[in-house]
Amino acid sequence: MNTMAQKDNPLAYEFFTGMPRRETRTLEDLFDNYGVRHQTLAKISDMGFTVNTLIRMTEQELDDVIQTMVENFHIELLFGERYGLKAAVRAEKKAIEDEAERQRIMSFSSKSEKKRRLEGGPLVSLKEGDLSFFNNS
Repeated sequence: MNTMAQKDNPLAYEFFTGMPRRETRTLEDLFDNYGVRHQTLAKISDMGFTVNTLIRMTEQELDDVIQTMVENFHIELLFGERYGLKAAVRAEKKAIEDEAERQRIMSFSSKSEKKRRLEGGPLVSLKEGDLSFFNNS
């Protein structure tokens, strides 16, 4: 499969690389399917926010951004947009945290495997009969 198809299809990318794609995305990508209008995204961009700045915000900071948009810039956010903004940022944070956890586990697993190999090969397991010499008192 060519790289263009891999770029356009995250499942293909994951299949060929073994890792989900977590690239820096556009605001449109982040809020796609979350009910946020393009004009709202344009205003967020005009205010200087990027995907990275939004996902690094706390819930309170995100609430403050939404409040500023409504009060200072007089943008009428639909109720669904308010929820969509928060939900999309939460979902992206969760995806990033899950990916980091997966990578941490994979790293730990590979380090354990290397350590086991360096310590002399496979682990030895004892059977019940192998401990009989401990019972001689």
